[in-house]
Formats: sequence, C-alpha cells, structure tokens
Amino acid sequence: AVQYLYQAARQGHVEAQYNLGVMRAYGHGIERDRGESIRLFREAADKGYVAAQNGLALSLTDGSPDNNFTEAFGYFNKSAQSGNADGLYNAALLLRDGRGVEKDEALAYKYMVQAVRQDHQTARLALGWMLLEGKGVTKSCPEAVGYLKAAAERGRWGMLLRDGLEAYLSGDIGASLEKYEAAAELGYE
Repeated sequence: AVQYLYQAARQGHVEAQYNLGVMRAYGHGIERDRGESIRLFREAADKGYVAAQNGLALSLTDGSPDNNFTEAFGYFNKSAQSGNADGLYNAALLLRDGRGVEKDEALAYKYMVQAVRQDHQTARLALGWMLLEGKGVTKSCPEAVGYLKAAAERGRWGMLLRDGLEAYLSGDIGASLEKYEAAAELGYE
C-alpha cells in the first residue's frame, strides 16, 4: 500500500502526500523519518491542503533543534484563514504566547472562539483559561467556568480516540475497541 501512496504522491496527489507525511511523522506502517515527513507535508501544504498545513506546522514546533515557530505560524495561520478549527487553535496558541509571531492575545482570543464554535475541545479548555486569566479579553469567571465545565464534561475523549487509533495500527483490535467504546460513553460517536 505504501508504494501506491508514494506513486500517487509523486503524481501530485495532496491527500497521498499528507497521509505519507503522517505515516513518516509517527512511524505508522513505515520507518519514522521526520525530514521526509516535513518534505511531504510541505508539498501538500504549499498546494493549499489544509490538513498538511497543520501537519507541517506541528512538525516545525515538535521540540526538535531546528524548529521554526515563525514558519509554523505562517502555515497555522493559512489553515486558520480557511476556517480550519485545528489551524485556528494552533495559531491562537502561538499568538497568545508570542512564539514565532508578535504576541496578540486579542486575536488569539478571537481565533479560540472561532475554533470553539466548531466544537474544538482543546480550544474550549484554552478559551476558559484565557477568560479566567483575562488574556486577550476582560476577565470573566462565570464565562470561564462555563467553558471549563463544558471541557471537563467531555473528558479526555481526544486522547481516547488517539489511543484507539494507535492500538488499531499496532494490531491490537481489542484495545482499540475498548478505547473507542470509552470515547462513545463520553458522548463522542
């Protein structure tokens, strides 16, 4: 299957480039190769593929010695301008903290609100903290509690989904089903 993905990627198919980028980034089914992953993400991202813009930007902020937060913000922001919830959330984090871009808590708040409107759970949690601390917005404990409560009620479903995928990819179908069932019990179906 990998050879067919590479064939499609060489022909310019952005989904194949992105999927191979993910596979190389995390070592799913093939050897982990950060450099190759970044190259593949960049090819698809530069063609406007939003998921690849996020993948590339995440790779550029992964704690490696050659991280480039300025370039990462550019790709997160492109994704955000497309209305992508992950792009909005990730660009907001860099704006809030002034990493790779001039600190702009007001714009970070605006982006977080837009991500939450798309039901981005991690953005909901971050927005609650921004309201609690008054970052980019006037402090509002009642609003903060509302967002934080909503985030807490959803639990750790994102991690459960990721763990379920990891178990499935490693061939442990039983553990995968267990994680997906736990996520479903939290209301994520």
